[in-house]
Parts: sequence; C-alpha cells; structure tokens
Amino acid sequence: MDSGLIRLAIPADEEAIEYLTSIRGEDNLKVTPLMAKSLYPDKVKSNRHFTCATKGCDAPITCRSIKETHVNQPTFVNQSRVVNLHSKHCRHHPDNKVEDRKERPEESYAEHFDSGRTISGISRVNGFVPIAPMKKKAVDQKQRRKMLLIPEVKKEGESREKKGVVHRLRTLQQHAELFADDPDFRVINQSAGGDIPIREMFENIRSNVFYEDMLDKEKVMIYTGKAYLSETSNDKVIAVRFKDKIEVEGQAYRPSMIISRDYFMEEYEDIYEAFTNGNQYEFDVFTTLPFFMNGKYLNFSSYRTHEQINPFGEELYSNFYIR
Repeated sequence: MDSGLIRLAIPADEEAIEYLTSIRGEDNLKVTPLMAKSLYPDKVKSNRHFTCATKGCDAPITCRSIKETHVNQPTFVNQSRVVNLHSKHCRHHPDNKVEDRKERPEESYAEHFDSGRTISGISRVNGFVPIAPMKKKAVDQKQRRKMLLIPEVKKEGESREKKGVVHRLRTLQQHAELFADDPDFRVINQSAGGDIPIREMFENIRSNVFYEDMLDKEKVMIYTGKAYLSETSNDKVIAVRFKDKIEVEGQAYRPSMIISRDYFMEEYEDIYEAFTNGNQYEFDVFTTLPFFMNGKYLNFSSYRTHEQINPFGEELYSNFYIR
C-alpha cells in the first residue's frame, strides 16, 4: 500500500498542541519530521503520536528515526503499512496517487536545495560513509525549537543560482528523498562528469554489478528495487530480499541483503512490525553496494574487500536505505 510522500503531520500529544498553538496559533499545527524530532520526547511522547495533516483525515502517522541515537534522519510513514487508513479525499489515499507529478508536494524536501549548487558526495571507492556527529551548540532549548518551528520565508524571485551557496548531499537517504521529490533536480556528480538530473544516478537493481566489475562502470550508481523481509537461520540478522531475479551463469537468483535484526527493528520499526504480524509487505530499497556470490546465495559485497558486507557495520548502514 503506497500513499506517496508524507512530509507533514500533526502531533497528537496535548503538550505538543499547546506548545505549537502558543507560538503559531491553533490553525498551524503541522510539523515536518525534523520539527517532530525537536519536540521529542518533551512535548511528543511517542514516535506514533501523529496524525495525517490533511484536513478531515485522521490516519495515524509514525515518525521513523525520531531518536538522537538513530542513524537515519527522521521521516513520516503510515502507521499501517498494509491497510490504508487515509480518508477518500486525502492526497495520501492510494487512489489519489499521481504518478506523473507536475509540481512538488507540500513542504518538499527539494525546496531545501533550491538556492545555489547541489553536489553529490557519492564516491566510487566507498559509496557513502558515516557522517561524524556534529558538535552541538549550547543553544537554549526553547529558542532552538522556536527556530525550527518557524520556517524561513524564501524571498520572491530567489533562484538556485544564489551566490556562494553550496549544498552537499552526503548520505544515501538525502539522495533517495531528493530523487523521490524531484527526479529532474540537477546535481553535480563528479563521477558522471558534471551537472545531471538526479534521476540519472539511479538504476534498477538488475543493473548492479559484482565487486570485481564495479570499477569498470563509467559512473557509480544507486540501485533500487522492491523488496520484502525474510527470516534466516541466524536470529541476529534478517534478510531483505529483492523481488527481481538476477541471472548468473544461467541460474536465477533473488539478491538478499543480510542486515542486523536489531538495527532494522530500530530504524524501520514500521516495516518490521508488519512483517512480524504476518504481512508480506513490499518496500523500496536503495543501495550502492555491489553483488557478492556467497555459495548458492546472491548477496552484497563490501567496497573495501571482496567479501560479504558486514551485517552489523556502518559501511552497510551508510549504503542501505528504505523509503
């Protein structure tokens, strides 16, 4: 069940509503995922305490990766991954999904990169690397939240060519979110030879190559495809299996990403919950990692050495993302 991008939601906790009303007024309670994170856990008590921001729709929303300890940036997702709970008139109802979108969604992720140049940080030798935590400034908590909760107003006529502004896409998540919002958004990709639409950085998982062939590709790519969860013989890991089959020497294989169960439960609890409830939910996976033939299984390799990627390592976490 795909209801498209969810960029805004309304907190359900009374403390959060009172706080937002005090600084914005009662008619402006919508928050972005980053704003939701700033309200947690003082004003918002649970990542499940959100509802759809569409007027007249009360579908429950989860803010994924809301804690400071999470690896990914926060995002809004449907609390029910299998059954649609959005009202018929809601833009997030599956029947209202527009495939050929002519304009960006409200509070588009791409808007944050509209001024200046945007440079992709993807690397041929390691894909994406973990970002070191930024040193937190000693800012008053109330003032910090207020800055986050009052969005900056873009000046009329301001364009992408604003002098001196450079944005850097440092994570796989940033690339996937920007691609979802605006596939034609132009980024500077050194491995691709310069300025290209971000959609040219993405290919179906069927186009992926093996470790020994990855340096022969003209440019480093992000591979994507539908996948589902599957158990393994090791209860400390879980398998993310792609739907698409890959033919290797006349034999068809479904690629499988083996990943820490604890990490998956923490970062993608909505998907894991659907899985444990017996629902074979499918989701979109993004990765830069090359293939690795592991006996009779087609898995994924590390960039550093010709061996299966460590299911518990930061290299995997930095080069794997689910939308």
